[in-house]
Order: sequence, then C-alpha cells, then structure tokens
Amino acid sequence: MLKLVGNWDLAEDILEETFLKLYKSDLEEKGKLKNWLFRVATNLSLKALRTRKYEIMDCDGLFAKQRENANEDLETHIEVQKTLMKIPETQRVVIVLKFYQGMKYKEISEILGCPLGTIKTRMYHGLKKMKKLLSTP
Repeated sequence: MLKLVGNWDLAEDILEETFLKLYKSDLEEKGKLKNWLFRVATNLSLKALRTRKYEIMDCDGLFAKQRENANEDLETHIEVQKTLMKIPETQRVVIVLKFYQGMKYKEISEILGCPLGTIKTRMYHGLKKMKKLLSTP
C-alpha cells in the first residue's frame, strides 16, 4: 500500500489496521484470504487519502527504508511515484495492484468489486495519463 498512499508511516498504519481487522474477523465468511486482505487494505488506503489528504509523497522515507535493488535508478523510481500520486485514485489503485502486487485483472476486479471491463478501462486511462505526465518536461 506504500505505492498507493506514498507515505511510509501512513502505509504502516494501514497495514496495522488491516491485520487488526483480520484478527477480529471471521475468515470463513470472507472468501479468499489474499483478496480479502487486499480489499481491506485498499479501502483503508483510499479512505486515508480522502480524509487525511496525503497528496505529498515522502520520497526520502520511501526510498531510505525500501532499497531492494541497488542497481535500479532511484531518480526514476521517485519520478514514477510522484507521477503515480498525480493520477486519480481509482486508476492508481488498479496500477498498483497490477504492477506492484502482480495481480491479475480478475483478482483486482474481485478486490475492488468492479466489473472486469471497468478495471481494464481504469488501467488504460491511468497508464495513458502516466505516460503523458512522464513525457512532459
């Protein structure tokens, strides 16, 4: 959820709240655990973005705590993350779940409770906006 909210501390809070909800829930009624967890975490992320207005990303905190591959270009990651935060939440969620979480469109559709066509449309428009923003000097 870090890529979705763009703030390390907020992502940790969301993770904690997600697992508290898991602890308090009856999983037998929730279906697949993975999809349920992502649905809860995604909904909490969107709620946090709306209510707390976390639009400015903490790039230093994000990359100081998360350096998985030293060969990757840090500036590119920062630019992509900033661009990701500029597109609408509905499109951002789909992009994050697809590319950062490696989910299939069907899984994303189940998590977000949207038709498959809607997910694909959001992906198309989100990637189109990101491409435009990244190519603009």
